[in-house]
Amino acid sequence: MAISLVEIGRLFRKIIGVGRIEEMENSPPEIGQLFCKTDSHGIVWTLDSISEFAEPVHGRLTRLDDPTTSITVSINVLSDPRRFRKTVVER
Repeated sequence: MAISLVEIGRLFRKIIGVGRIEEMENSPPEIGQLFCKTDSHGIVWTLDSISEFAEPVHGRLTRLDDPTTSITVSINVLSDPRRFRKTVVER
């Protein structure tokens, strides 16, 4: 059975997750999404909650590898690609 180069490309993109990041980048942050700071590689944060009681709206991030460490950042900062980027963790 022969497989075309187009099919190989689709399979490769599916395996490495290309496409999911681009789709997520344009959407607003949602609870459960994963983020990385652009200035610190390797640390993954989970958006646990969003507080809309005051302006600006803030989100609570918890470190994926250390749930005892959390930070609170404005959703505007979290949405700024110069500060944070959405990510996925392959399981």
